[in-house]
Amino acid sequence: MRELQRRYEAGGDGPAIVGVSIDEGEDALKRVAKAVRKQGIRYPIFLDDQESPAWAALKVRAVPTMMLVDGGGRVVWRFTGPDGDERLEEALAKLASSARP
Repeated sequence: MRELQRRYEAGGDGPAIVGVSIDEGEDALKRVAKAVRKQGIRYPIFLDDQESPAWAALKVRAVPTMMLVDGGGRVVWRFTGPDGDERLEEALAKLASSARP
């Protein structure tokens, strides 16, 4: 998540950075807020809807999962596991090079 925070702080015309928490229970908001403060996260974090969860719609099977979703709502890259920051850089570079005319 360090790379997501770095990219969010850099701003610019890059991809939008958002987080989705799948925490459940009455104290979910408190737990998420504590984690956000502890990790210094500044990008928006949404609490997933319990009745129609994003994790189900996006077929998230484990956490952490990172994905890139294009403007049409299609998942164009997905990675599950602890090495997401490094893999994200590789994926963004590959997508940028394939988007060039």
